[in-house]
Amino acid sequence: MVFLLLMGNIHSSLAQKHKAITQWSIEIKPINAVTFREVFKSKSITVTPDTNSKRSNGIIALPLSNGKKITFKDNKGVPHDEDRTRHNYLGQVKFLDCYLVEKNLYESTDYLLINKKTGITDTLAGLPVLSPDGKTICYTNFNPYEEHADIQPPTQDIYLSSVTGGRLSRPQRLSYNKMMITGYSWADNSSLVISYKVREEDSDHALKYARLFLKKK
Repeated sequence: MVFLLLMGNIHSSLAQKHKAITQWSIEIKPINAVTFREVFKSKSITVTPDTNSKRSNGIIALPLSNGKKITFKDNKGVPHDEDRTRHNYLGQVKFLDCYLVEKNLYESTDYLLINKKTGITDTLAGLPVLSPDGKTICYTNFNPYEEHADIQPPTQDIYLSSVTGGRLSRPQRLSYNKMMITGYSWADNSSLVISYKVREEDSDHALKYARLFLKKK
């Protein structure tokens, strides 16, 4: 059985200052592997890679249309291992006119969505995928920490934000245990397909598949 916990107020950097959160509920229905693969292989690409490298001497410099640059500098672990940080430039999310940078930390990974005009940055807990109509962003993160009062760790946290005028709303987090998502993609504007394990240590042969139907409250 998969258990669900809804969390209304969470962090997401500057996204908290945007419009009020949209509330979703999710209905989960099992699907087979063939159905999942058919949707997953035809998924729309959210990130468009760049052919030109943006890295030099451990620094990524991204030009903004206002003439400035925003930079991200790696840290090899100075003064402590816990300070270690590496940035990877993934490309552009053209629909949002944003750059996307992966930020690898000591024990976690963030994804930075950077507005190409202003440099305003939203910090996301997982790799974002944009719905086909561009109105909703989804990302997900496996969370080993004991953060929820009513659900035991580890949890798989799914985040949903609405997109208006190229800006993200404050996200809603919906958390599950007995689920570790290994792949996800939009099927249409109101549903996603996922592959998942019940336990982190399970083999890929134990993968299960489901379709998540989103409903706005």
